[in-house]
Amino acid sequence: MNAQLSSPRHTVGQAIKGTVSAAADTATNVISTTNKTIGMVTRLIDDASTRQHIRSNMDMLIFKATVHQDKAIELADSRLKSKEYMAKSADHNTMFENAFNELQACL
Repeated sequence: MNAQLSSPRHTVGQAIKGTVSAAADTATNVISTTNKTIGMVTRLIDDASTRQHIRSNMDMLIFKATVHQDKAIELADSRLKSKEYMAKSADHNTMFENAFNELQACL
């Protein structure tokens, strides 16, 4: 009689063990997949951050060069305009120099 009872118990125990093992494998697979997904998202964010950093550096380089060029042209135009004004006459030249020196003293 004991042998007959142990056989169904053994079968039920094996079935429960199999179910628990399958559930544990499923949980492990879910955790592994979640970890891989998190890794992929982290990599995606890191790559986007790196691209944005490079883009921002290049944009700043172009901005600095453009401002430098624009201000150089502005200064050159200003100097040419001053030179043309001063060349009109000796009085224009003297008055310009006096005004320039007065303004320079204010700085």
